[in-house]
Amino acid sequence: MKMMKNFTLIFFAAFLLAACNSSKSEKTLMFSVEGNIVGSTDSIVYLRNYVDGEWISLDSMKLVDGNFQFSDTFDTPQMLYISLPSVKRKNISFFTDSTKIVIQANADSLDMANISGSTVNSEFKVFQDSISKFSEQSKALYQEYLKAQEEQNPAMIKKIEADYEAVYEKQEEYTKNYVWKNNASFITPYILYRNLSYALQYNELDSFLRNFDQSVSKSVYYKQLQDRIEVLKSVAIGVLAPEIELPDTNGVNRKLSDYRGKYVLIDFWASWCGPCRRDNPGNVALYNEYKEKGFEIFGVAFDATKEDWQKAIAEDGITWPQVSDIKYWNCAAGKTYGVRAIPHTVLLDTNGVIIAKDLRGEELRAKVESLLK
Repeated sequence: MKMMKNFTLIFFAAFLLAACNSSKSEKTLMFSVEGNIVGSTDSIVYLRNYVDGEWISLDSMKLVDGNFQFSDTFDTPQMLYISLPSVKRKNISFFTDSTKIVIQANADSLDMANISGSTVNSEFKVFQDSISKFSEQSKALYQEYLKAQEEQNPAMIKKIEADYEAVYEKQEEYTKNYVWKNNASFITPYILYRNLSYALQYNELDSFLRNFDQSVSKSVYYKQLQDRIEVLKSVAIGVLAPEIELPDTNGVNRKLSDYRGKYVLIDFWASWCGPCRRDNPGNVALYNEYKEKGFEIFGVAFDATKEDWQKAIAEDGITWPQVSDIKYWNCAAGKTYGVRAIPHTVLLDTNGVIIAKDLRGEELRAKVESLLK
């Protein structure tokens, strides 16, 4: 069901953005942005960044007749956001530049704002336009998928999944080629971080970093990619799995290492994750068949409330160990393992060494059977 995982990524990828870690004194360039938001009922507007899964307010000002203006210093171009208190999940995103940036937007469609003045932002828009055909195809297939689900048409679902996978692979290949060829552009570290880093292993990411022109090495996204590589190295196949110690549903801490001596599947999931929930019946059957033969599942939930987590456990008949810090995408174990999309699985041998990743469904069953036959 890679299709459903990739759909999850579509919604999640928009939030996978980094923040500048340079100190104010190191920033040498100035940007200014001014604009007008039509139809807003808000009295205040925010300039924000997204740092380690958290929205950070950089500045705010009164919105007078829809007008606003911000300025700040920066070292290299990066993505920032204009947001309104009353508008959830949508904002105006733009790349900083050393020229004045002008924004025209409507409150009911902030993500469709017209942005001018930033040459870097203009370059990014050209890239976005070039991949929009893939996004439109994916959205259309998703609607077909929902209809096929409603009609309970397995044959159509299978065909749509294959069609989606083909579109996804084409988009991924196009994006890789773009990043590789435009290795001196300040937008390509961002594109690599946002669009590809969740799916690539550390050696692939490292190849892209080595290909970048030295001029972009100060980019905040370049630094974030370096950090991503280090995390992925620490959870690569053949490496001893890092410890996970989090509370179970009763508030009692459980350790991953307590299950040494068994083959353990770390299952990163959430009650709100459709593909995760659809995997659970198969996982329950597999667990019941092999739990007495040396197989264990260690669930790590990316839930925001304990109630939703416990409800899903009961509804899906899950009996294996479950832990969560109830921090949604900021789950500590998720950060340790570099999890950027769920469902995500990590299979450990009896010594706690990672032997496989992202096994699901029939692939997972076949692997467990081969280990415990």
